[in-house]
Amino acid sequence: MTNEKSGIEKNDSQLNRMKQNSGKVLLVEDNVDLNNTNRRALELYGYSVDTAFSLAQAWDYLEKTEPDIILLDVMLGDGDGFDFCREIREKTQAHILFLTAKTEHEDIVSGLSCGGDDYITKPFRVDELLARVDSVTRRRGMPAPLKTINKGELVINMVSDQAFLGGKDLLLSQKEFSVLRLMARNEGKHLDAEYIYKTVWGRQVGNDTNAVRITVCRLRSKLANSGYNIFAKRAQGYVFDKITAAKPNMTPNAHGTIYSVPREELRHIFGGVNPFDASSQHDANDSDNIEKLTEQERKVAEMVLQGLSYTKTAECLGIKPNTVKSHIKNIYAKLRINSKHELFSAMKM
Repeated sequence: MTNEKSGIEKNDSQLNRMKQNSGKVLLVEDNVDLNNTNRRALELYGYSVDTAFSLAQAWDYLEKTEPDIILLDVMLGDGDGFDFCREIREKTQAHILFLTAKTEHEDIVSGLSCGGDDYITKPFRVDELLARVDSVTRRRGMPAPLKTINKGELVINMVSDQAFLGGKDLLLSQKEFSVLRLMARNEGKHLDAEYIYKTVWGRQVGNDTNAVRITVCRLRSKLANSGYNIFAKRAQGYVFDKITAAKPNMTPNAHGTIYSVPREELRHIFGGVNPFDASSQHDANDSDNIEKLTEQERKVAEMVLQGLSYTKTAECLGIKPNTVKSHIKNIYAKLRINSKHELFSAMKM
């Protein structure tokens, strides 16, 4: 969201409420692509970032907020970063780090002499920027970003960009890992698809409306046995949370997976039949047949029960629609059922 008066992009309004209290960064850079790239890298690393595209916007921001770190370009359209640094130095205790294409020795001396604390010349690698900012957090005694997020058996390693469940690598793609990291840092908070896309993909959604849904769908499958998952709530977005038997509007199945489908939607799926009535329950003596299902067959069953089409289920699992149809046929045969209604009864607690 953008502050209409200042133009400051409050793109971390949700990240500001992260459970870890990492440093607040003001990024002043008029190159839009570079601004977005650096912002995204810092946010994914755990920092709370506000951005300004001009010195006027930066001034407006500093009148209201005190950042811990200011990343400051030197050659901006409405002024000189060195002069700006001199003007704000007595008004802020923030660590000022110049990011600039001015590489001459005299420029570096000028930057440090006018009140700057550090100086990085362009082009620079993102990992160098993160290392410099991380060094500042240590020297200033600020809480450093977490290197791992531990959720029971689930371990998310921000250094290696890997997630492990019970010590086993989940083999996430880069986008899957980035979405999981963002969601886990905001545990219990709803993030809408547009925000997730802008944060992880680094651009507006545009026509790529299915990217978040497909990525979340694949993550749900891989997190099925972790005790945590990503749930969807209409008009609110996605939320990473612990699986509990008492979650409202979410129905747990026999394997601990909770379908993020409201009950009224399930009634629609089952043609008006209420699958929660005792009369609609599957014979408990047949529950052992569920154990005959392969892991992928269980995932297919769960996704179909969420109302996903065969095509969408195939996209989520990375298989072909015909394979999904084959799995459904095998599921019906193994469970001795003939309808989706019976499948729900067989799979639920």
